[in-house]
Amino acid sequence: MKMTHKERAIAALTRQIPDHVPTFELEFQLAEEMFGKPLFPPELKPGRIETLSALEKEQKIYEMAEYTAYVYKELDYSIIPLMMVGDSDYWDKQGKLPPEFVQYARYLREFTEGKVLLAHHGDGTYSIPDGNDMYEFAYRIADDPEGVCEQAQKMADWAIDRNKKLHEAGIDVLLLCCDYCYNTGPFLSPDMFRQFIQPYLSSRICIRLFRQARRTASIPSSIRTATLCRSSTNSSNASRMRSIRSTRWRASTSARSSGLSATRCVSAATCTARPCRPAPRKMSLRARNTA
Repeated sequence: MKMTHKERAIAALTRQIPDHVPTFELEFQLAEEMFGKPLFPPELKPGRIETLSALEKEQKIYEMAEYTAYVYKELDYSIIPLMMVGDSDYWDKQGKLPPEFVQYARYLREFTEGKVLLAHHGDGTYSIPDGNDMYEFAYRIADDPEGVCEQAQKMADWAIDRNKKLHEAGIDVLLLCCDYCYNTGPFLSPDMFRQFIQPYLSSRICIRLFRQARRTASIPSSIRTATLCRSSTNSSNASRMRSIRSTRWRASTSARSSGLSATRCVSAATCTARPCRPAPRKMSLRARNTA
């Protein structure tokens, strides 16, 4: 029996066997080369979207959603990554998603008829810092590990609240895409990863979110918190998914019978993350370097 794209992606993410391998990209950047125009209309970019009337803005968002659905249908993708439309700082200012994004997600859901999964980034942990912050972050890990952990907690809480709003807007898949490693090895040592990343990646973001799902029975089984690898892109046909590193799930029988998935992060049973207990230091790294 042929699966829909949505069914195919869920089967892959839940470690079942789909009818064939689903396709997906974190970003597709060749829409203009392949289909004649970019996925993101220039009129909706910051600095120009403010000049549009409400009617003009809605029309552009409608056209963007229609074109997005067309492009990913041609690519035969099972999961569509949504781009943020509207003020990217709206969440920090209002505690809400930009209304333009909510509108975009609603239109895209209508155009795809609910047969694909809609995705958006849901990161809430430290990533490899850029060149401007590399030294400062390294110093903070050595000099103020408690402060680093406090900030990590705030970042995780921020992500949980925002991801709940993304779900309410129709997002099915949360993409956790923070870079933790170079091609030659990890940025943080395994001990540092267990201290500054893992508790907030698994215990905070995954477990707390889905404990809430069990209590409220409000999150459908289609939502999955997963880490998806970038697939290789081919200019002539759809990308093939290279691999999926998905969080494993277990749903109760009663939840499945009701059509909802009361889920928990299985990794919690084997999680080795320890609480943040920074080792005492006699002298800070910065002080030693300047001594």
